[in-house]
Amino acid sequence: METQNTILNLLKEKKSIFLIGSTNADKSWFAEKNLLLFLQGNGLTGSYITCAELTSDFQPVDDFIIIDEVESLQDRKFLENLHSD
Repeated sequence: METQNTILNLLKEKKSIFLIGSTNADKSWFAEKNLLLFLQGNGLTGSYITCAELTSDFQPVDDFIIIDEVESLQDRKFLENLHSD
């Protein structure tokens, strides 16, 4: 609960949050099933999307957006450079 309150307060201050942890640490589950509902329950409007759903014309209009699997952008760039065909 302390982590959620810290995130809530930072978002109210218009700060960006990066949730970092090891692989299989349940970051995605926490973000989608716990944090999203907590923030919405505390009066913020926002949504959860994966990086695959993120488009170049994306324009956030909510108080927050949770973008999951951001590391896949780096992975994609690495793989494209490795296999340019």
